[in-house]
Amino acid sequence: MPKILIIEDEPQIRDIIQEILECEGYRTLEADNGLTGLQLAQQNPPDLIVCDVMMPELDGFDVLKGLRENPGIGSIPMIFLTAKTDRASVRKGMNLGADDYITKPFTHLELLSAIDARLKKQALVTQQYTQTIQGLEAGLNALTYYDHLTQLPNRRLLEEQFHHIQAEKQIADTLDALVLVGIDRFEWLKSTLGNSFSDQLVQAITQQLSAHRYMGNYAMAMVARIEADQFAIIPRNIKSRQDLDQFAKQILDILATPFYVVDQELCITPSIGMTCYPKGSSDIGTLISNAEIAMYQSKQQIGPSAEFYLPTMRSQCSQALTMAARLRHALDKNELRLYYQPHIDLQTSQVIGAEALLRWHHPEWGVLSPNVFIPIAEETDLILAIGEWVLRTSCQQVKRWQKTCGRPLQILVNLSPRQLMQPALPQMLHELLSEAALDPSSLVLELTESTLMQDPDLALKVMHQIKAAGIRLSIDDFGTGYSSLSYLQRFPLDTLKIDRGFIHEIDRQPANAAITTAIIQMGHNLGLSLIGEGVETLAERKFLLDHQCDGIQGYLISPPLPAAELLRYFPE
Repeated sequence: MPKILIIEDEPQIRDIIQEILECEGYRTLEADNGLTGLQLAQQNPPDLIVCDVMMPELDGFDVLKGLRENPGIGSIPMIFLTAKTDRASVRKGMNLGADDYITKPFTHLELLSAIDARLKKQALVTQQYTQTIQGLEAGLNALTYYDHLTQLPNRRLLEEQFHHIQAEKQIADTLDALVLVGIDRFEWLKSTLGNSFSDQLVQAITQQLSAHRYMGNYAMAMVARIEADQFAIIPRNIKSRQDLDQFAKQILDILATPFYVVDQELCITPSIGMTCYPKGSSDIGTLISNAEIAMYQSKQQIGPSAEFYLPTMRSQCSQALTMAARLRHALDKNELRLYYQPHIDLQTSQVIGAEALLRWHHPEWGVLSPNVFIPIAEETDLILAIGEWVLRTSCQQVKRWQKTCGRPLQILVNLSPRQLMQPALPQMLHELLSEAALDPSSLVLELTESTLMQDPDLALKVMHQIKAAGIRLSIDDFGTGYSSLSYLQRFPLDTLKIDRGFIHEIDRQPANAAITTAIIQMGHNLGLSLIGEGVETLAERKFLLDHQCDGIQGYLISPPLPAAELLRYFPE
């Protein structure tokens, strides 16, 4: 039965209400003044509160105000008991969020009727909220396991379905194999012809592969898009290495047909990497890595080609080892740089902060994005030294901006899994903030959902320590990780950054629009602010503004810039 808190300073009335409610099967809690009642509601939240208006310590209005200001208990229904029936008192209570008034003296039927009505209404609201959460999570789940552009399975679904497909192959007594198809010069095509063109090309390739799932003696058990320009295929009915070679040849023939994109004929050059794996193997990551090595070996050939993975190929991938060795000296040689991408408040169009983005200016290799070298740093302790440098530099930079423009600004810094799990992180953050004389609220640490899920209990403990220091916490690329909105309620978060995959062409993608709208609504219900990432068009900005998103970040506002160039976004 529902639990009801009775806040009433007159013992006789309190006892009568308690007896009436317990006779009806309700559980009760009692408080003899407003302050005790509010503390009890925080410690042991009830399903409904019956509260006298005129009381010592805190009156009923102050109790209601304190209740509504606390996100954890702010939605609890409140019924006032009062002998004051003047319109001003009633209006004051309703403006604060009171759900009903019962005038003293009252009958037990009036009391029970009011309670029953409020509990039914609350149950309906809770049911609608739960259904919305479940619908949103179902949509997020679909987007988590499928590529949003092609609707093909993504890498995560491939990894999770691998064992099932492997079991089928063992029953059929066929060869276990993985085929990786890469599109040569894809990044060049994308930068030359534009994102829209490259997206349509990928969709055309997907349609061509899907139309040939069955190819005579062979078939595709699964086709997944695991990178922007890479498709992973698990073939079926492969009984020998010769079969695998023949399968790859048929894939090359399928993709040799010219594609027509935006009334333009285009021929692509695919490169294929193949690998076989022993029965019982469970490391799909290694298999993909092997196939990728073979694919890059294939790219060295002229024209469409396919290569089978050989262990000797791995020794040819020494560049990663060389990069790790040189990365150790990048900090000492001042080769690392920070760029900053501003984000704005959608309501005021004012820049309120910037995200720090790392680049490596290598004297021989040019400017390298973090996607190239951060995975290498993550595998070693280099990420800790680099991460500390990024935090120190970012804190000092935002302090200089604040002094220049004379107003508060925030700096958003990505935190790696290795950094979050370091016991010394809270102390290091305290020292860096003190060193820069920076208010802790100016620092926003960005985490990914996958980072939180590696060790949720440890992450929760560290995050509470960070929050206690006044530093703000944000989830980056929300919707692409493992967690759900309901699960995120465990973590002391301030902000969700909606992944750019949901924002892209949101004005023309109903599914993305529905998911994004629900994320904004649910995020606000959890007391979080929402930032849309990757905003590139005015239509995307307008959609987010119309749906009460709090802020945006993306090339529509500005690309990442050196610190000095960002000053023009911070008018004095």
